[in-house]
Amino acid sequence: MADKAKIKVGIVGACGRGRSFKLACDAVGCVKIKAVCDINAQGLPAVAQQLGAGEQYTDYAAMLDKAGLDAVIIGTPMHLHVPQAIAAL
Repeated sequence: MADKAKIKVGIVGACGRGRSFKLACDAVGCVKIKAVCDINAQGLPAVAQQLGAGEQYTDYAAMLDKAGLDAVIIGTPMHLHVPQAIAAL
């Protein structure tokens, strides 16, 4: 399936729990991990490479504004889930 037909996903909390969602994304087959976001700027390049993401962000709002995503996987600590989900909507 061409990338144009795939769901473009961003993962926030990618340097931690967020990276565990790669297998699920790959299993679906119509998902492309386009961007990763984490406050761990030093860890982002390796995680982006591991997940196949072409874009990296340390600011969640910037990822939402600039990456052109269809969906976001939230892999951050629990207390951030609600505000991050609302922002993504």
